[in-house]
Amino acid sequence: MQRVVPAPAGARPIAVITRTLEYHPADGSPEQPITVTIGPIEPDPKHDLTWLAWLKVEGFPETYNHALPGADSMQAVTIAMKLAPTMARAMMPDGGRLTFCGEESEDLGFPPFPPRSLLSRVRRVFGAPAA
Repeated sequence: MQRVVPAPAGARPIAVITRTLEYHPADGSPEQPITVTIGPIEPDPKHDLTWLAWLKVEGFPETYNHALPGADSMQAVTIAMKLAPTMARAMMPDGGRLTFCGEESEDLGFPPFPPRSLLSRVRRVFGAPAA
């Protein structure tokens, strides 16, 4: 069971982080900046025991802007960072490509997250957390 951490009383929205990607249209027209913003990170006003991290992708004809919930602020940000490259590509018109600092990569410079198989190997080496 996942432990949920309530927001501190009077908690305010925190942190906004951005990354600028380069969109290369399929028709060869000049590259366009695409801004990915995560934040603000804030307590969920509808649910006392969750946090929200807003994920915004703008620069394409349509903008993606949705709140992603987490049990605490760290989980909400982690989910947003994990989802950011997927949503940026989903918003991209067909045939174009995205780069970060001129490099094409699957993660677009967002932190990669280990697969479950790696997590199980880490647990074998370092032991499972005490219950």
